[in-house]
Amino acid sequence: MDEVRGSAELTGSPSNPNTVEEHFNQAAEQFGQNYQAKADFHERQRIWQRVIGESLDRLADGGICLDLGCGDGTLSRSVAAKGFQTVGIDQSDKMLSLARRRADEAGVGQWGTYLHASLPLPVELETCYKGKAGLILCSSVLEYVMDYEQVLAQFFRLLKPGGRLILSVPNRSSVYRIMQRICRLLLPLRSSYLRHQRHQFNASDLEVLLEHLGYRISRRTFFALPLQRVSEKAFGRYRGQLLATMVLVVAEKPAPPC
Repeated sequence: MDEVRGSAELTGSPSNPNTVEEHFNQAAEQFGQNYQAKADFHERQRIWQRVIGESLDRLADGGICLDLGCGDGTLSRSVAAKGFQTVGIDQSDKMLSLARRRADEAGVGQWGTYLHASLPLPVELETCYKGKAGLILCSSVLEYVMDYEQVLAQFFRLLKPGGRLILSVPNRSSVYRIMQRICRLLLPLRSSYLRHQRHQFNASDLEVLLEHLGYRISRRTFFALPLQRVSEKAFGRYRGQLLATMVLVVAEKPAPPC
């Protein structure tokens, strides 16, 4: 799979965090506000909530929803609001505190559990949830994980037969992402999220990997324009592979034949 690897040596400061965990602890409050303030986050939430809504039947037989790299829990709160058990897992304590608080504020705290861990999950958590997830959400997380193939294989083990994975990652084929990769070679990244990003993904290569791991692909959606408020005036609703900065893939763990 095509990928972009980040620097192996990182030196940190309060304004220049040296780990992914520190970066998202520092960015937690602002990140949560992005869903209200930024057009590309509005679009992300619309797309995700539509696909989540179409996937709730995967939880009808008692399966749980795992939100892996849950951040402030925005995406999975809609699942909890329907009365399905959700488990959000993140390596950022500040993100988890936000997730718990916002679940309580939304009146769905009894349906949400929030745990601190990084990906791949430790053995004890995999053992606890193996084969129990009817739905796994993973939004903008794999790009920060060094061994994403190991993580995707673990997701497969966590899913119930017939369970569904909804996954979004940076679209490597986007002209904007190409320019990002050039810029990161030429400019100091300081506290930018790009400093911690290990991969960008070609959608076709990602789907080949998922199929190799046993998944069945059911959907691919490109979304998010660069500088969206400006570019949307020029391109409208068009979201092609060379333009959109993100790609969402829906994959399923096949159920055994009846």
